[in-house]
Amino acid sequence: QSTWGLFFPMAKFVVVALAALALCAFAAPTKPVWPQSFAMQFGLNDEIALPPIHNASAVMYYSWPIQQQRISYHTHCLPLAHYNAAYHPCDLYFNNVQGVVLVAPEAGVDCCTFVSGVGAVPPTFLQAFNFSSVETAPDMFGNEVSCNYWTGPGGFGYWTSVSHGIDVQFRDGPTGVYWNIDMDFDVAPQPSSLFTLPTTGNCSAPCSFFGINSHGHRDTMVALAALFQ
Repeated sequence: QSTWGLFFPMAKFVVVALAALALCAFAAPTKPVWPQSFAMQFGLNDEIALPPIHNASAVMYYSWPIQQQRISYHTHCLPLAHYNAAYHPCDLYFNNVQGVVLVAPEAGVDCCTFVSGVGAVPPTFLQAFNFSSVETAPDMFGNEVSCNYWTGPGGFGYWTSVSHGIDVQFRDGPTGVYWNIDMDFDVAPQPSSLFTLPTTGNCSAPCSFFGINSHGHRDTMVALAALFQ
């Protein structure tokens, strides 16, 4: 057999092999899944709020075995939860029975139901998202991290570390609110007392904004949770 006769089958094999490698390189990565229980610190950013909020300290507690979730905004509550909420701390409790409950005593809200019929976000929530690209995104401390960028319904964006699959950044599409996340998760069982509602106020009564039902006002994680109810 001639040299050319041996060359062409080999060349065809190399082309097919390279094509297969290229497909593997551009295949969507595996979608990360949240741990069953953890605590996660993050910075809240909202350029549209008045005044704008920059990297305001917050933490999310999560326990999927009891389907509970709590977000503690330490310095600035989510804007529009109440007319003066952005100037005070608050807590959101995600309860799969009652809904999302707002507690903000310093803003004059002892306890009320912010959104009924919405509970904790499932740990597999990224199944509703699609892989978009690899790009960098800043974590809570401003470090630029190589990330897989995921796009979800309603303009949501989520960035997870390429190397470890850990959350880095979360965007609430329509509002421009971002969470920039501390990648050092505390993966451990969370005390059930963290999710116990206060005894002051009427937690089953709907929240209000200047006397108007405030269920239409939006928190980033509440909006995400609503996708799965």
